[in-house]
Amino acid sequence: MSPKTTSPKSVRGSTGEAGKMDGRLVRLSKKMSWLLRHGAGEAGVKMAPDGTVSVEDMMKAKGFGGFLLQDVLDVVENNDKKRFVLLGGEGGTGEALRIRAQQGHSSKVAAGVKEELMLERLEEAPEVCIHGTKLSLWETIKEEGLKTMGRAHVHFTTLSKPQEQAAVSGFRKSCDLLIHLDAARAMADGCAFFKSGNGVVLSSGWGGVIPSGYFGRVTTVTGEELAWKRPPPAPPAVSGAAGGAGKDKE
Repeated sequence: MSPKTTSPKSVRGSTGEAGKMDGRLVRLSKKMSWLLRHGAGEAGVKMAPDGTVSVEDMMKAKGFGGFLLQDVLDVVENNDKKRFVLLGGEGGTGEALRIRAQQGHSSKVAAGVKEELMLERLEEAPEVCIHGTKLSLWETIKEEGLKTMGRAHVHFTTLSKPQEQAAVSGFRKSCDLLIHLDAARAMADGCAFFKSGNGVVLSSGWGGVIPSGYFGRVTTVTGEELAWKRPPPAPPAVSGAAGGAGKDKE
């Protein structure tokens, strides 16, 4: 049986306007993102195979002093990309309450959890599968493919025009290049795809790489299509490293 997901019902707290977070809660959200995606071990907080940690243990970690359980509930409910999910607990409270990040885990953290307990494995490829990145990186990407860059997965959105939305999970507002993936062809060639609880499509490709032969259209956010010579789609020879860790902005 799947664990019960808790939907926090925030009381009048420090969020102010519904769906908004003040600076204090933004700081808490960043601390939670770091611990749940990258730093649980460093913080001395035990992470279960499903990627969850005890909320009580998290709040005892360094840097969380001065924050209350209600602050955590407010962050879960009001952060714009629904980065976190609560599991267990009675009415959103209690020692049994656990929390995890929806996606964005570094590879070292992901190595200790089980994907099938955290994510939904997709049996059918999404028709729209877009990775947002920077135009300045395109020359490298078309030669080397998309890489996980120290994380567990490459992130994709299924929205056809993510740049027009206020906030999209798995897509940074700073992106100015859209890579449309031929997910069906990649899946047919053995590439696994997953979906997180907040709707982000995730894939580690082959050994942390998705070759550019599986790219479809590549456009700027203004709709200009890039002309380039696409190589034949083929899984890469799997090697070890897939890049270094990047900053946590999603």
